[in-house]
Amino acid sequence: MTLGKNFMLDYVLIPISGAGAAFRKLNFEKLVSSTFDATMIIVLSDIEVLKQIVLRYKTGVFALCGTGSVSISHSEKKIGECGYLFGDEAGAFAISLEIFRDFSITLIT
Repeated sequence: MTLGKNFMLDYVLIPISGAGAAFRKLNFEKLVSSTFDATMIIVLSDIEVLKQIVLRYKTGVFALCGTGSVSISHSEKKIGECGYLFGDEAGAFAISLEIFRDFSITLIT
């Protein structure tokens, strides 16, 4: 059974990590449109949705630190979204690695 195919929805908004890349966004849009019958389907990256909620009509910077990290300003300037292998110092992976290194040093010394 597909959700929303029995009746028309006005909007379906899907905030999802990874939707910042155009090809992923298109794939998500195709998947959502095959599941929902909606006038408007909006797929955004999680950071874009949070920026709209937190910084709407304001100046500032919003940082999202999870497995990876990304920061975005009110003017759409972005830092991050490169993944844990490429200098993602604010992400959970980098922080966990630092804790592991510190703990290992205390065991050795």
